[in-house]
Amino acid sequence: MIFLENDITPILNAIKNESRLGLDVESSDLDYNIATLLLIQIATSTETFILNVGKIDKKEIQYLLHLISAKNIEVVGHNIKFDLKMLYHNFGVMPHHVFDTQLAYSFAFAGIGSNKYKSLDFLCRKYLNFGLPKDVRLSFVGKTDFEFTEEQLQYADLDARVLLPLHEIMISVLKDQKQFEIFDRIEMPLLPPIVMMEYTGVSFDLERWIELAKIAEEESIKIRNDISLMIAGEFDKIGRGHNALEVATLLGIATKSTQKKRKAELEAITTWEEIRSEIVQCINWGSHVHVKRVLNLLGVDVVTTNAHELLLHKNEHPIVGLILSVRGENKKKSSFGLEFLSNVNNITKCIHTTYNQDGAGTGRFSSDNPNLQNIVTDSRYRNAFKSRPDYSFVRMDYSQIELRIIGEASKEPKFIEAFKNKQDLHLATASAIFELPQDEITSAQRSIAKSLNFAVIYGTTARGLAFNFGIPEADAKIYLKRYFDSYPFLKKFILDFGAQCIKRGFSTTMGKRKRYLVFPIKTTEREHFRIMSKVHRQAVNHLPQGTSADMIKKALINLYYNNPFGYDKLRSILTVHDEIVIEIHDSILEEGVEFCKKCMIDAGEEFLKIIPVECSTTIGKQWMK
Repeated sequence: MIFLENDITPILNAIKNESRLGLDVESSDLDYNIATLLLIQIATSTETFILNVGKIDKKEIQYLLHLISAKNIEVVGHNIKFDLKMLYHNFGVMPHHVFDTQLAYSFAFAGIGSNKYKSLDFLCRKYLNFGLPKDVRLSFVGKTDFEFTEEQLQYADLDARVLLPLHEIMISVLKDQKQFEIFDRIEMPLLPPIVMMEYTGVSFDLERWIELAKIAEEESIKIRNDISLMIAGEFDKIGRGHNALEVATLLGIATKSTQKKRKAELEAITTWEEIRSEIVQCINWGSHVHVKRVLNLLGVDVVTTNAHELLLHKNEHPIVGLILSVRGENKKKSSFGLEFLSNVNNITKCIHTTYNQDGAGTGRFSSDNPNLQNIVTDSRYRNAFKSRPDYSFVRMDYSQIELRIIGEASKEPKFIEAFKNKQDLHLATASAIFELPQDEITSAQRSIAKSLNFAVIYGTTARGLAFNFGIPEADAKIYLKRYFDSYPFLKKFILDFGAQCIKRGFSTTMGKRKRYLVFPIKTTEREHFRIMSKVHRQAVNHLPQGTSADMIKKALINLYYNNPFGYDKLRSILTVHDEIVIEIHDSILEEGVEFCKKCMIDAGEEFLKIIPVECSTTIGKQWMK
């Protein structure tokens, strides 16, 4: 370990012949906006250098980082996004040739386990046979001086020193599993663009959000009042009992844990009007027990009160629709209410989410702190995310990309013909399953066909189809048979590909991204069949979803590295599933949009060679659906 507090010549000389460096930093806080960057640790193949950031000229550190970037030296880290943000925030330098040992491990074992992002300590114990205790890390929290103990320096040294050995091991693991090529081609070049998206954040309209929270609260109260009035009007159907306690017990309101005093109060209420008045206000519409019993007494035969089942019974009583509506408003209050504003950074006034590149087993992103992929599609909420002054949002969305992917993979002639000739695939499907000419298909029938096209990719069954569409299972079986009779190549592909994946233990995308499959252990025959059916669905679903994820990631790479306008004029801001939102300066809007389209199409055409790739464009000052 070499501790540098003045002259950085030793590290400049040391990196001359290095092709790879380990990188770690120590800071006073995890929020780069308020943190003091304390140490930068750089490990070569033979030595670790620790730079005391507070005692070395900032320009010298900038020079070092620029040199590393200019020489295209690979920078290895663990959860390296944090380190890159700290360096960019303090020195304005973003290395592009990077490797993340945390992401490599997650990628190598995609589909296995739920806690995918492992600590550096975990990898050291697994592959280097020793641990990295993190107790010393706490001593850096809140630190503002630049005087360090030997224990702190030893800790910092070890954090960086283990990175190159782990890099070598993770490369070997990825190559053994034939995953290095796609990891190196997509996941690693993607890291700097994602770091910049997270660092830049998205501008946010607080006043609009506060108003939406108020509207959701008012709407929730209004709907609850409507429900209460409806229940009061039909109370004779549920108010069975000689007193309020008997009715409350029937509805699950009064239980053994109810206080004796409260039970006595309810038992004393005996007139019909008083019972109705008391019970109506006691029903908790957030309680599954209360809702189920009320619905059953009103003649709605539900077994559970989850949204799927309630939708099936929506036409049996108007109260079902009101219950679904109040739940929707309550979700807006809880997930997208005033508490959401805690995600607005106090300094930048923007939302800075964290994108997990391998957040789903399929390779799709996940997002947290906050989860922007879970924002309701209601345009009022999305519009709260706005472009900065003199900029516009350009939303690029792949068109029916998963159907195009499965169509090409299966070589289904009717899919290929429809997409090549810009025909309406959903209309053609509706014509097949309803056995009607296309000009006689209604919008409702086309909607069912559209849902069926996507549902088949996800491995739907006749029972699932009946459940989701609210139709008899016998009809669902007929529709499904007609569907596969119409698309025999697709049917054969789904069966064969799923079986092949199960046999080898993993599924692959068109880009050869793997997802490992987890099989049941010691289950009943019935449970085994259920789980294996689920595994088959996961295997097939991984192909279109994972390939779509690869396309989006490649598009983000294209947008970042091929950008002719500069990051200050054009930058990716958000990504959700099959869409990317790009912020473009109004002075280059027209040519910027054309550049973005090309990036999207070029990315898609790396994977699709037969079926054309299309993307839609929406331009505005807010994030729009």
